[in-house]
Amino acid sequence: SPFLERFPQPQTAAEGAAEAGEASPGARRARYALVAVVVHMGDAYGGHYICYCKTRTRGEEEGSGGQAGARWLLYNDENVREVSIVDVLRCEPYLLFYEQVL
Repeated sequence: SPFLERFPQPQTAAEGAAEAGEASPGARRARYALVAVVVHMGDAYGGHYICYCKTRTRGEEEGSGGQAGARWLLYNDENVREVSIVDVLRCEPYLLFYEQVL
C-alpha cells in the first residue's frame, strides 16, 4: 500500500541502529506496532485534525502488538466510528504513534 511504502513500520530498534552504523553487540531487538495515526486536513493556515486509533481486544495486553481481531476507530470531534485497516492505510498521515511490542 502507498501508506506502508511511505511510512513502513519499524522492524526493530537494533536494526535501525545497525543501518545508521550505531548498533552495539547484543543490542536489544525492540519491535514496534502502529497504534494511531493523526491526519491533518487543510493547509498551513487552518484545517482540522482527525485520529485513527487501534483498540485493544479483550485480554490483549499493552505492548503485545496483536493485530488479530484489532479494531480501528476514527475520532473526528464528537463522532467516533469503526473503520477498516484499508481506510487507515489510505490516509495521508501527519503523525504516527507506535508502541513497543513485548
